This record gives sequence, C-alpha cells and structure tokens, in this order.
Amino acid sequence: MTNLIKMDLHRLVRSVSFWVMLVTVIGLAFFSTGMTKYDLDTSTEPSLSLEADADVQISLGISVPTNYEWIDGEIPCSELVNINFASRLMLILCVIFIPLFVNGESKHGFIKNIAGQLSSRGLLILSKLIAAAVQVFIILAVYVVFTAVAGRIWWGERFVPGPMTDLLEIFGLHYLLHFAFGAVVLMLTILFRSSALSMTFGILCSSGFSALAYNVINIALHSAGVSKKFDFGRYMIESNIGCVTSGLEQNDLLRIIIVGAAFTAVSVVISMTVIQKRDIR
Repeated sequence: MTNLIKMDLHRLVRSVSFWVMLVTVIGLAFFSTGMTKYDLDTSTEPSLSLEADADVQISLGISVPTNYEWIDGEIPCSELVNINFASRLMLILCVIFIPLFVNGESKHGFIKNIAGQLSSRGLLILSKLIAAAVQVFIILAVYVVFTAVAGRIWWGERFVPGPMTDLLEIFGLHYLLHFAFGAVVLMLTILFRSSALSMTFGILCSSGFSALAYNVINIALHSAGVSKKFDFGRYMIESNIGCVTSGLEQNDLLRIIIVGAAFTAVSVVISMTVIQKRDIR
C-alpha cells in the first residue's frame, strides 16, 4: 500500500496537469485579488456592504463579492480568502484536475499493470484518494499563500493576516468540503470511466446550476407535505461551501462536518465496490 501511494504521488507531481494546476492557482490568486482591488478603487458606493452582494453569490456562474468596508479600512487575509473559497472558484479547479489525474492512468494502462499484484483492488481507490487529498491541499494552500503575497503587493500595510484561528478554521472547513467534492468526482470518473462527464458535473455544480435542481426538489418535497423550512440544498457540498465563515454556530458547523464526511464516505465505498467487481481494462 505504501509503495502504491508513493507511485501515485510520484505520478501526480510528474504529470503536466499538476504543473498547469499550480500555475493556474497562482494566476487566479493574483487575478482575483487584483480584481478586488480594482473594484474597491473604482467603487462609488462605499456604503454598500458584503451583505448587499448576497444575491451575487447565489447567481449562476462564478463571482467573487467585494466587501466595500475595505475601501478605507484594513483588509484581513482570512476574510479575503474565505470570500474567494466560498465563491467556489477553487472548487472548479478541484473538479478539473482530479479527474484528469485519475483518468490519465487508465489511458496509459497503469491500473491494468498493477491491479493483479494487489490483494484487494480497493487499495487503488484509497491510494487515489490520498493523491486527491494532496491535490486539494496544494490547491487551497498555494492559493492562500499567493493571495497573501498579492494582497501585500496591492494594499501594503492595509493588508493584515487577520486572526490565525479564523484562517485555520476557514481553511479546515473548506478543505473538508473541497476534498469531499473531489471524492465525488473521483467516484464518477471511476464509475463512468470518463473524466469529461465528471468534470462537466463538477463544473455545473460549482457554477451554481445545481441550485436549480435543488429548487425543483424542494418544490416537490413541500408539495408532498415536507415542512417548507426544509431546504435540500443545505445538505449538498457546494451549498455548504458558500456558507463557511469564521465563528459559525454549532448547528451550522456540525452540518458542514457531517455533509463533508458523509459524501466522502459514500463516494469511497461506491468507488471501491465498483473497481473491485469490474474487469480492469
């Protein structure tokens, strides 16, 4: 198992997609931070607050709202990072580069060459899951680092780290949810032997199109007698990514942790079952 993990990690860092991923993350960190600075510099409505942009967050597509309280005040890195993570900007990268890595080995016959040497094919999934966990961590961590660098360049002393506990809490929750969604697209890639399908699904969810389906489900459930307070979307990964903030109430924090853990566990079980029963091509 250890050798299998080492092989997967070696393939990960040696792949072209991994380095493309790094360059893309760094570029997005500078671009997104630069656009926030441009928005603040050109704003003529300093009275607007982050809450006034809430509608933007539930619209289709990817958008990063701006906190107009930053026009004259300090800009905490923890808040800026959370706004960007909550926009699902990094989720897009997770759902693109994880399937590329997982499906890439099938094209080169890597799985077929080693599957017969393993006591259980399920180990292949665990190895890939660890590689995906590393990918997600690198995506989020590199984005935080270069957002901090870009923020220091754009705003100088006005750009402050913010409470370290807030940053760690935000990073941990986003990591859990982004990794859980990575496990889902990994499962879809294994299940359908297609990176294109899992990418398409992931991009649509990341862009907010899944909210349309959740609204239809809510209408059907409410019509069937379920309480109108029930919101199906509250228990989906991408919806919870948009809810993460520092100082969450206990119920919200528990829901986010359960959603992340549950989707990860179910995805792993399905992936291991499929690859155990399927003929390896």
